Amino acid sequence: MALTKYGMAQIQTGQLIIVREDRENIYVPQDGEVEVRLNDVIRVGQDSFVILKTEEQTDIKMGSNAVFQIKPWKNRNKTGYLRMLYGKMNFETKKLQKRKRFRFKTASASIGVKGTGADCEVGSTGNTGCTGRSGNTVIQGNSGPSRDLAANQMSIVVGNRPASQTIMVPPPPGEDSKKDDHKTFAKASSTSNRSSSLSQEGQAVNAGIIGQESLNESKKEEIAADESLEQELEAEAQGDVEEDAETDEAFEEDLKESEENSEVMELAVNEPVDIAGQIEVAAATATTPEIPEVDVEEAIEEAVQESKNATGKLILDFEN
Repeated sequence: MALTKYGMAQIQTGQLIIVREDRENIYVPQDGEVEVRLNDVIRVGQDSFVILKTEEQTDIKMGSNAVFQIKPWKNRNKTGYLRMLYGKMNFETKKLQKRKRFRFKTASASIGVKGTGADCEVGSTGNTGCTGRSGNTVIQGNSGPSRDLAANQMSIVVGNRPASQTIMVPPPPGEDSKKDDHKTFAKASSTSNRSSSLSQEGQAVNAGIIGQESLNESKKEEIAADESLEQELEAEAQGDVEEDAETDEAFEEDLKESEENSEVMELAVNEPVDIAGQIEVAAATATTPEIPEVDVEEAIEEAVQESKNATGKLILDFEN
């Protein structure tokens, strides 16, 4: 059966903005659980924290200023629904059905997991960092081989380069620190001059798994998320093909419906742009009324004009 509802969002603090069919809606904790649907673009507000419980048996913690899109994607033998555009998040998958995996995509990498948890971060130019927290996580850049991440192993993808070698990083704080999750997963606004940086990139440079020059260049590059991944090892590829065979029919139905009914979130400007923040919205109230229809294209054009002389790019091009 085709997927319509992707999950239920719980706003822990602050607000959640959902763009659906060119309309913005703002939700606050008093609204209770909020349904997230196929083709939605979701943005976590400033000083906010949201947990998304997905239909893919995965809970996702989203920090301040994070932006995601729920739109089916397909890259060779890999498929998924979630596209991480910007920000920080933690995910934990529950016990999935046999051979199934939770996968998501960024502008520079794809990440696949099964029965595991990890922390991931995406900068405004698409650079992606991922740290395994439990079980096994696999990250692969737009070129090169995939990397397996065991607990507390980190890899970074910069530009169109392969995923870096892995290094060990400190484990996360203990259970008592969960009350500070809203701080742990907060990221600067995408209009900030820090938006293209990843929190662990300095550690990666010091360890020699990425070069400073490559890192600097990647923050000037335009990365398209539809660039093909190189073929993985034949055994792994065959395993993925078998894994996805059971869900191909439902996924293809979702993919077709999504392509017919919506456009991929696409924005390439000369400065990291606050996607929803560029569209003026009224302050949230306890009743959170629906926000009147806005001209998204006009807002984007204004953002382009305002930022044409700045540096760095936020690329939200996730076609297929």
